[in-house]
Amino acid sequence: MTHTSATIRSSHSFVSRPFVGIETIDRSLDLVELVIDGTRFSQGSVNLSPSSLPFKSATLEVFFDVAGLEHAIEEMGIRTDQIHLACIIYGTIIAESEVIFDSPVSLLESPLTIPVESESLILESPNGFDLRVFLYLAKNLKRRALRPSDAGTWLAHTQFSVSPFTSLSRFAPIPLDPTIRAAFDLPATCMTYVNVGEALNEVDALDEEVDVYVDSGILRLLEENPTDPLCIYIQVDLVTLTLISVLTKSSQLLQSGSSDVSDLATRRVPISGIYEAVSRASVVSQSDIFSAAIGNPGKLRSYVETFVKTTLIASAALRTVR
Repeated sequence: MTHTSATIRSSHSFVSRPFVGIETIDRSLDLVELVIDGTRFSQGSVNLSPSSLPFKSATLEVFFDVAGLEHAIEEMGIRTDQIHLACIIYGTIIAESEVIFDSPVSLLESPLTIPVESESLILESPNGFDLRVFLYLAKNLKRRALRPSDAGTWLAHTQFSVSPFTSLSRFAPIPLDPTIRAAFDLPATCMTYVNVGEALNEVDALDEEVDVYVDSGILRLLEENPTDPLCIYIQVDLVTLTLISVLTKSSQLLQSGSSDVSDLATRRVPISGIYEAVSRASVVSQSDIFSAAIGNPGKLRSYVETFVKTTLIASAALRTVR
């Protein structure tokens, strides 16, 4: 593996520059997929269960039109050995990055399989990592109109953000007291409430639009006995309630906007990761989840319970309670 000393400079406005053939090159990474422990993931957010990180094995699979890409590069007046494909991993907690693949386009074949491996601790983190793929100019060129010239300028870019799907920690519970109950016009004796905002399908961080309230007494019980089977079941049930509320609200927003769940995946917004995770665990389509959220709450709960594995934990709790 060759490591380059060039710095890959990124700019989201780059693709609007008038480079000859940039449209073809920019689309050349559209079919890149990440395969983790045998499961394929599209580009964008990749949410895994906490037990899946660190992963056992992973590969990056790159599918592209070699002839078309080479033609577009040559149309720019650049040799194919001057454009490189690079794959870089970034730590989400550790401030570290590592180039795990770097090769001239002239040496590539499609499909290309790249092992996602590292000698550093980046991939060992239970908090996940970011993986980015670039097509970039590897050397300085003489300046010429309608083509890039500075080494490190990227021509196409995509990324995967791998993180654990830890629902309860993502939506940290807030004590539900009489003042909050009155503010939301809730019954005086209710134990939980999930408030989901109207911008759920748009935000970059889901906790900006989701507030989970739990009765103050229940929260104290959970804090004092976090490993008690009954408390664990309460926590999992809270996760289930939160996910059901989020998926229901998201689906209602999609329906009111005459859209569907595929729109979320196209835009790669965080909420799409929840649909994908529940879909994968329940072995149903994301459209099935959308339909259940709109018209069949019982079925939606069964999908979510499958994801959080409520049945196993509930059984342990019920064996303890007499």
